Amino acid sequence: MDFLGCTLFLVLYYIRPHEWLPMLEALHPITFAMVLGMVGLVFRQRGLNPRDFFKTPHDWLMLAYFLWIAIFVPAESDSFATVRNMFIVYFVAVQVLYNRERLQKYLYWWAGLIFVLSMLALLSEMGIDPLDSNYLTHNVQKGRLSVNLSIFNNPNALGHTVVNLVPMLYFLLIWRRPVFVKEVGALLLVFPLWCLYLTQSKGAFLAGFGAAVVALSFGRPKYIQILVLALAVTAGWAGIQRLPRMQQLEQTKKDEGIQGRLAAWRWGYQVMQEQSKGIGLFRFGSTFEKANGYFKGPHSSYVEVGTEQGINGLFLFLAVLYCCVRTLVTARVQDEEMERLRRILMVMLVCYLLSSWMIGWGYRTTFYLLVACIAAFHRLVIQEQEQTARAVAESETAGAQVEQTAVIGQPVPEPALAPLPLAWQTSQGVSGGAWAMPSTGEEDLPPATSDETAATAPPSFWSRFSLVRWRRPGLLDLAVTYGLLRLVLHVWNYVTRTF
Repeated sequence: MDFLGCTLFLVLYYIRPHEWLPMLEALHPITFAMVLGMVGLVFRQRGLNPRDFFKTPHDWLMLAYFLWIAIFVPAESDSFATVRNMFIVYFVAVQVLYNRERLQKYLYWWAGLIFVLSMLALLSEMGIDPLDSNYLTHNVQKGRLSVNLSIFNNPNALGHTVVNLVPMLYFLLIWRRPVFVKEVGALLLVFPLWCLYLTQSKGAFLAGFGAAVVALSFGRPKYIQILVLALAVTAGWAGIQRLPRMQQLEQTKKDEGIQGRLAAWRWGYQVMQEQSKGIGLFRFGSTFEKANGYFKGPHSSYVEVGTEQGINGLFLFLAVLYCCVRTLVTARVQDEEMERLRRILMVMLVCYLLSSWMIGWGYRTTFYLLVACIAAFHRLVIQEQEQTARAVAESETAGAQVEQTAVIGQPVPEPALAPLPLAWQTSQGVSGGAWAMPSTGEEDLPPATSDETAATAPPSFWSRFSLVRWRRPGLLDLAVTYGLLRLVLHVWNYVTRTF
């Protein structure tokens, strides 16, 4: 029931049937889905231990982020309730996705729902239009594809949503799949690419370009990464400039849309310097209108968070995202399916990081669910590494008992075989690849048989970055996050002054 509630929440977020049939709104379906997931957690067979809520750095930083908002950031009661519910969604989703099968199914559901959304948009151009999206596309958005739902009713929102589906389908249906599955995946890729093209969203094109580069280079050998980057900055960039409206990037000072966004960025940067606690949740547009005489949104998650929550709120927001990056880059996985999950989450995260420069999604459900999936993946890696360590220990213990029995002259019993680690059960274990921690060369060798050697062998340098050891954010994490904060502020200020 807990997984059903979590999945139903995802369906309601993307398909939004309560907007198709207004009578459903009276039933509060989103609240029902949240309550269903929470009740399912309490009464599920495996139980619910309060200590399970804080097992990764993501959990602690999300708690700190929530406390900052709750205590220091001004907010109306409705605005705070909205953000509070999103944090609840995060902690519930982490608990629900407690094994590999659930995380796999959830990502399939996620991709499937974005695919349905893209098909709703495309079908509206073919006369199948239950939402009256065609009128919105051609009479309001000047021919740029949109869907007549509250959070997808402009081409940029639709484009930045659908762009995630392209690399997701690649890893779900093409990467290391049988030929007949690859053929289906290649066919399905046509629809989100077509939908993305029709949105004519410059920001979505750029986010997709970055995600494609990461998808093709992540986990590959160094020479492959260099080749992909070389092709990206030459032929790739020349190709993307031929997409609709991309030529406007060469004339930014003459483009009214770009200049309007930059005006919002300049104002937000100045306000953040003056108000350390921010102007308050969901107040960017109204406060900007009072100061400038016209309405303008932040058009960036970083600008939105920094202006409304202050520089400390932006620091915590970046700290959460940094933890997600570190988890996926340093994770050591032991089989192909876990590697598939790692790569899917990585490209989704890259899409969000890039899109956040161009669209204000600091409070969107996407952020909280994506972080929850990565935190759940973090826990799965820890669980499987601990299971492997226990299996090795049991095997060594059984071997020691056999040797001791042989020394005292008793018949040697047939030792019970302990389950082998996952990496030994497969013909080809998948480690982190070129983007993960460098291999020490020890993972393919059997455990040492000498107790003295095991006791005196020094730990490898990279073992200090193992996810098993990383349960809470440390000083190094905070230092790196501070560097990221300075980088974001520099880019923010540089763009407003240069363009």
